[in-house]
Order: sequence, then C-alpha cells, then structure tokens
Amino acid sequence: MAENKQKKVSKPVRIVKPDLYNIIADTFFETHNLHPHDFQADLSKESEGYQLRLSFGEQFRASEEIFLTDEDIDKESDKLTSFLKETANTCREVMVKDYFKMMKP
Repeated sequence: MAENKQKKVSKPVRIVKPDLYNIIADTFFETHNLHPHDFQADLSKESEGYQLRLSFGEQFRASEEIFLTDEDIDKESDKLTSFLKETANTCREVMVKDYFKMMKP
C-alpha cells in the first residue's frame, strides 16, 4: 500500500503574507543595511500556523527557520522580532565570509 504523504509546499512570503515580508525587509535593512536581494523568504502552511524559512549567503545555501502563528505575525511578537534580528546578524556574517572567500587569491 502506498502512503499518501503531502509535501510541504513553500511559497514566497512576498506573495503569501506581504505584511510579514515588509516586516522582514525593514528589520534586515534597519539592522544591517541588508536588501531584499540578499535573502529569500519562504512560508509553508502548517496545521496551526506557518513555517518561515529565511535563506541567505552564496546561492542561498545558509538558512534559518521558525514556526509562527497568525498571532505572532499580526502582533509582531518578540519571538518574531528577536528571530529576525538574530537571523539578520547571521546573514551579515555569512555574507562577509562569502565575500572574503571570493576575494581570496
């Protein structure tokens, strides 16, 4: 018997939750002057909320994930803001490392 497992479908945050995308972009820009082309943000719908995945670095190989409820997103919870600030720091560090790898003779 074949099991019918559903794959999690990730969609761009910009399409699914534009308000959340604006929060992410604003936090990344304000924290470290990171622009929307420096990261990718995808959202997967879960039973009780969303799984947010932020990818960054060379070819977007590095990533961070967090589970969020609608309430976390609507009220810009401390959980969300601290995750975004930590991820912005990590993104900046990865981008600096990638830059120096690229510039190495």
